[in-house]
Amino acid sequence: MRRAYVIPNRERDVLPGWLPRTQLDQVAAMGTDNLACLLLDAADWREAYDSLGQIRRHPQASVYLTPVVLVVRDQQIPDEIGLAFDAVIQSGSINEQAMNELSAGFEAINCWTDALEQEQHQPDRNIAVKLLRYFASRGLQISALTSLRSKSGFLYPRLEPFLGGTDEGVLQTLEFLEQQNLIAGEFQTKARFCSHCHSAFLNFKEVC
Repeated sequence: MRRAYVIPNRERDVLPGWLPRTQLDQVAAMGTDNLACLLLDAADWREAYDSLGQIRRHPQASVYLTPVVLVVRDQQIPDEIGLAFDAVIQSGSINEQAMNELSAGFEAINCWTDALEQEQHQPDRNIAVKLLRYFASRGLQISALTSLRSKSGFLYPRLEPFLGGTDEGVLQTLEFLEQQNLIAGEFQTKARFCSHCHSAFLNFKEVC
């Protein structure tokens, strides 16, 4: 049976000791037979988000398609950070039954990854292919989230970790996939951008 593994926090490891541990650089060698998901402690959510980015930008499908769960306590975490993960759970809810249920909930994703067979172990640096596999493995419909953190005023939380937080790269990749008829876009809202820097934060002035 696949199990949830903890990626320990650099400063302190406070999650229950009975949970198995692994390191980021060891995930690729684990294979999909044993790994159900990775648990990242949000004691320092910036570190957890950085680790998520390393996982999603990994060239091996068996790594970047791995379900990743953020474990929180009582701290405030920006909405776009929590939405970037496959799930967010409270540290107080961690017990053996809950972990078994969590692992079972990701079985469909892991079975989809297993079906890639040898391809999951080959380097994959094409971001368009990576995103398509990510969408397909999770049956995702992606919507933009309004955010002041992005120059465009919009974020795609699930996709940002794949491109290191470059929202222009996300928009360009989605536009490319739509032009190739690989995904279908739907109208969400109108937005105005600067014609020079493409920022959404414009200073309108009324002049005669």
